[in-house]
Amino acid sequence: MNQASEPSVPHPDPTGGGWRRRLRFEMIFNGVLILIGIILIPAAVFFTGQELLGEYSTEGKGLLNLYGSILKDMGRGHLAAWGLVLSPLLGITLLRVLWLNPCPV
Repeated sequence: MNQASEPSVPHPDPTGGGWRRRLRFEMIFNGVLILIGIILIPAAVFFTGQELLGEYSTEGKGLLNLYGSILKDMGRGHLAAWGLVLSPLLGITLLRVLWLNPCPV
């Protein structure tokens, strides 16, 4: 009746579902970050540029032209376009790495 209870230690999942669940989470999370980089970041750049610098093009081309330019530059391998699109993924990944492995001071 008054037995000392042993602390419950979680046992590894014998079916291996833990790593599959983690892999699924990471793929969905990174996919969302890439979509943010493709859709929201160029829009933010466009509207910020409109406010600070004026019209994007004298020919009246707008946001869709910027998307086309970025995708074309990505296809050509320009690092600036890839950096812009991957910036949310790279930033969050850097924060996660620093959170897990803080630098000793």
